[in-house]
Formats: sequence, C-alpha cells, structure tokens
Amino acid sequence: MSYLTPTPSSLSTGSIISISNDTSTASATVPNTDTNVKTYALAANAYSTIIAEADVEIDCGVLTTIQDITVKVKIGASSKDYIFTGVGVAQKRTFGVRLTAAQKAAATVAISHGAAAADANTTVIIQNLYVRGIV
Repeated sequence: MSYLTPTPSSLSTGSIISISNDTSTASATVPNTDTNVKTYALAANAYSTIIAEADVEIDCGVLTTIQDITVKVKIGASSKDYIFTGVGVAQKRTFGVRLTAAQKAAATVAISHGAAAADANTTVIIQNLYVRGIV
C-alpha cells in the first residue's frame, strides 16, 4: 500500500503537515555548555512556519547539584529557552517545550540542554521530537 504525501501547494493556507514524528527517547547528563540531546535535519521547504515540540523530563538524583537547568528548542537560528530554577534533589519534572519559527532553508531542529556546572547526577530525557509545517 502506498500513501500520498500532500505538498504545501496542494493544501489550503493554515493546514498543518507532520514532517517528523520521532518518538524515540534520547538522554544525557547535564553539561556545562549548551549541548544538543535530540536533533532533526529539516530539509528546504515551502512552509510559512515550522513548529518543533517535545516532551522533556529532568531526573535528579540524590547527589544532584541544585542549580538552574536550561532546555532550549532550536529551529535553525531561532531558539526559545525554558529555564528550570533550582531543580532539587531526588525530583523529576516533566514538561512540554515548543517553538514556532519561519524556516524555509534547510536547518537543524534541536532540543538542547545545559547548566552553569556539569552534573553527572542529573539527566535530561527527551521523550520525542515532533516537527510540523504550516502551509
């Protein structure tokens, strides 16, 4: 069975098209620099807007350094920071992150993380990465 993939020119303005539905999990301990955890290579496209969203979990162990952790959503040069202040010892926080941006040229879509100090006792888990285009 084959499926037809609609092109932006065949749809009405405002239609949302799923570009990527990556449901695989990626994780890493918190570094002291902004580091990508999960990425998608967006091809050149004709969409007016790209939407990137993901579900994120911060898992803190009993020896976690209490500090602000930044999770960033990036579409090419556009980015949005989500700062989690004072994530504490032996805690888990789950939340969604999202960014919309105009991006017609090929670019990397990414979810990254970082903090002031590296922490091997805190893990950021990216549960998925969904990329959509708006006609």
